[in-house]
Order: sequence, then C-alpha cells, then structure tokens
Amino acid sequence: MQAKTSAATNQPSRRVRRGQSAVSLLIWFIAALLITQTLIGEDGLLDSQDVTHTYRDLAESVRKLQHENAHLRTYVRRLQKEPEAIAAIAREEFGLIHPDEILVIPRNPSLNASHEMEILNNDRQ
Repeated sequence: MQAKTSAATNQPSRRVRRGQSAVSLLIWFIAALLITQTLIGEDGLLDSQDVTHTYRDLAESVRKLQHENAHLRTYVRRLQKEPEAIAAIAREEFGLIHPDEILVIPRNPSLNASHEMEILNNDRQ
C-alpha cells in the first residue's frame, strides 16, 4: 500500500513542477519581451541614442551658426562705419579704381612677382 501512496504523492509534485516550469517559462518570455522592447522598441535605448547623437549634431550646428552670425554682424558694422572697407571690397571683388588712379594690367598675369623682378633686372642690364 505504500507503493500506491508514494505513486499518488508523486503525481501532485509532477503537476506542481509542470506548473512551476510553465510559470517560469512565462516569466522568462515576458522578461525577454521587456528587454527587447527596452533596447529596440519605440523610444527604446537605440532610439534614445539616436536622439542624443542628433541633439549633439544640432547643438554643434547651432554653435557654428552663432559664431558665423557674430562674424557677419562685425562685418556689417565695419561696412557701415568704415568707408575704406567698402572701397577695399569694390577693388577686390569688382576691380574698381578711384578716378585719380591709373590702372596697370600686366601682360602675363601667370608670372609671379619674383620672376617679374628678375625680368626687370635683366632688362636694365
């Protein structure tokens, strides 16, 4: 009779083990789902890293634009207050001269200054 009772007591323990393993499996599955959602889901770790990189890039762009904006403000003030600055731009960018100046156009503009001096020195000799 003891054999029957021991067999009867083993039955519930197997059911308990199966129930525990099913619950354990369910818990592991839910944990895996949560970890996956945390890493690659919407607003997950990878998304937040992308947002962080985008934020850094945009902050750097803003810093560069602020620097350029300050430089342009200084340039505008200079153009408003210094007539020489406007004259320099007119000379460099548009090739303009004052009425009392004489325009000299070199024959061969590809020659550099040292080579021109050498030619002038040879002509004098």
